[in-house]
Amino acid sequence: MDQVEMIASACARIDPLYGDYVRLAALTGLRAGELTALQPQDVDLAAQTLRVQRAHSRGKIGDPKSKEPRTVPVVAPAARILGKLTASRRPTEFLFSRPGGRLHHSNFRTAVGWTQLVTDAGFPGLRFHDLRGVAISTWIQAGIDLATVRSVAGHSDLRMTDRYSHLTPGHLSSARSQIESYLGVVPDDQRLGGGEGSNT
Repeated sequence: MDQVEMIASACARIDPLYGDYVRLAALTGLRAGELTALQPQDVDLAAQTLRVQRAHSRGKIGDPKSKEPRTVPVVAPAARILGKLTASRRPTEFLFSRPGGRLHHSNFRTAVGWTQLVTDAGFPGLRFHDLRGVAISTWIQAGIDLATVRSVAGHSDLRMTDRYSHLTPGHLSSARSQIESYLGVVPDDQRLGGGEGSNT
């Protein structure tokens, strides 16, 4: 998340709202159109959740891409941002808005000079949509099962979710250890170590 904060801070220097837009994308996994369609009435800070019920697409407001509403958990850093945004807005007002109107994603990209900004930050080619991938990958690495991740992310099937499930050597080692523990197997390296220790 340090890399995300680097990009968010650069955007916030242009407009603080832009920084929050980037941070929430990486913390909630919402698509750009879902973020710009969020309203205070969708946020339940007491329950630490938000409800994705609509999305902006091609200048119009409609259903989310999945066609179904979904509930997303709100972690503490996201709750602080959402608390700030909801406090100054009416229940049906868009969170990412100003007196002049709501935030349009295309305008955001132009205002911050997204392509050059991410290149200068050391992440050439990074898309805003990749911030959604940061959230989804984080959930998987935290041990949340794929079925739950699919539901929270609003994927139509598990194949889409599985694309974010990158098996690193560390994950494979952890999986092997869990399987060995379940089977009651003593790993060879421990067995060999025990044998050497008994000869001293």
